[in-house]
Amino acid sequence: MPGSICGTWRAFWTLGPDRPYNGAIIEGVNNQENNAMVLHTSPQCNITDSEQSETLVLEECDSSKNDNAGCGFRASSGLSYARYLMLSLEDFYATEWTSDYIRIWFWSRNDVPEDVKSENPDPSTWGNPQANFHGNCDMDSHFVNQKLVFNTAFCGDWGELAWGFDVCSRKTLTCAQYVAENARAFRDM
Repeated sequence: MPGSICGTWRAFWTLGPDRPYNGAIIEGVNNQENNAMVLHTSPQCNITDSEQSETLVLEECDSSKNDNAGCGFRASSGLSYARYLMLSLEDFYATEWTSDYIRIWFWSRNDVPEDVKSENPDPSTWGNPQANFHGNCDMDSHFVNQKLVFNTAFCGDWGELAWGFDVCSRKTLTCAQYVAENARAFRDM
């Protein structure tokens, strides 16, 4: 995953047949250092603050609301995203997906559980996940036929929206202007 670079929108996501209403995501834009773990759904999917290590930011997962923000969590540390993650080839994400919830864990290379290293994962022994998407949401109806996507985009709706609140805005007026005028900024991606 590329580092935190002005003008980029980095993501690892799942995509269903009714985008943007059925997908899960780990993503961020511009200089953002901490990842956002988000679900995008159709109506009638809300999550509750439960047992997870990160802060719940939005409970409403319906992508037709909140400017397509979805529901999700913001990581408190930059270790699981962008610049740090790009430098490490041994860090690890795990997702447990059931009819009742979707949970996401992250471990730095020295903290990967032994059962994961031995390819016999037991999520019940991993402690609280970073994100615990649990609540009033029928996961089986909202998430079907998923495909995995690794994506790096330039700007996009979120990148442009966040531009004015980011230190990147000191460089140019808009995200699109920065990308157009600074091709060399992306050479090491």
